[in-house]
Amino acid sequence: MDLTHPYFPDGLNMLNDDFDLSGPVETVAGPSGSGATPTSRTKSKRLTSDVWQCFDVVEMTLSDGTVGPKAKCKFCPKNYTTSKGGTGFYNMKLAESGCPPAQSLTPDDWYVAKIFVEFLKVFYNATVTLSEVYYPTSSQAIHQIVEMSDMLNTYREDDMLGSTIVAMETKFKKYWSELHFLYALGVIVDPRIKLAGLEYLFEFIGNKLSVDYSDQITDIRNKLFEVFSIYERRFGGVDTEPSPELDTQPLPTSWSILKRRKKDKSASSSSSTTQFAASSSAELNRFLEAQFDTDENTENFDLLLWWKTYSYRYLVLSHLARDILVIPVSTVSSEQAFSMSGRIIEPRRNCLTPEMVEVLICVRD
Repeated sequence: MDLTHPYFPDGLNMLNDDFDLSGPVETVAGPSGSGATPTSRTKSKRLTSDVWQCFDVVEMTLSDGTVGPKAKCKFCPKNYTTSKGGTGFYNMKLAESGCPPAQSLTPDDWYVAKIFVEFLKVFYNATVTLSEVYYPTSSQAIHQIVEMSDMLNTYREDDMLGSTIVAMETKFKKYWSELHFLYALGVIVDPRIKLAGLEYLFEFIGNKLSVDYSDQITDIRNKLFEVFSIYERRFGGVDTEPSPELDTQPLPTSWSILKRRKKDKSASSSSSTTQFAASSSAELNRFLEAQFDTDENTENFDLLLWWKTYSYRYLVLSHLARDILVIPVSTVSSEQAFSMSGRIIEPRRNCLTPEMVEVLICVRD
């Protein structure tokens, strides 16, 4: 069962509310015979043993020709008279027939399942979000890494998941101890975050995973200026209009972290501002110094629409943002990335010409 399936958590909660897991109670027929009265034939019997999950109590014809209760195996055609034995008898018959042993879900099992659902749901949401194709995903990668690193940190000392988390975190840090420059640019061109917010998110991830990102932040800052200078030479022009007041709306991830950063009076950006002014053009400097907003009371912020609206004020930066935001985080489908059954894409598709690939994409869409 896929615990990350969106329907499973809801079903899990419903089952916990609706069912008493202390043990089922069924009314079964007692021994029958010529001297048995209707009252003596039926009695309440609490079927608390796990073995009863492998049997159905049904009315069948007995060896003496009368109709009475029998325990019918769910895995084979055999059936047994209910008065012949108890739990040990039925377990023995299951072993003799090669049928699977009975296993029940205890309240502890349900608790484990709920914990796993809560833990894996974060990774499921990240997979779904970053696999989309009709909105920019390059600006979402850092947000999802924040969520996953926070979840790993939360359950690292858990008695139940601790050993599993250690193995997961080791592999997670192997991939994300160095964050791709594309992911950083996707966040920087978000007018609500920019470089100052990115630095705080890197600090948050580093604290959760015990990773030092300070060198990467410096490298990202230098690369940002280099990339912008290339775009400035190609699309450059003098832009002296004042920065617009940002009427922004947040995405539903990681914004509480940025909001705390905004309220933190000890966070100073004076050193960063000085470096911006000394090493970047007026346009990039103005964009990076504008105050970003993380108001969580509004929704549906359209990042592409924002850049389309304010492109006339950020002539060069809007071209950079456009090129960055159209790049998907991954071009590999989640079905292929997580499949253990081999390649999903047929080998013949590896030799398709660019023209044929374009045709296939257009036909599918």
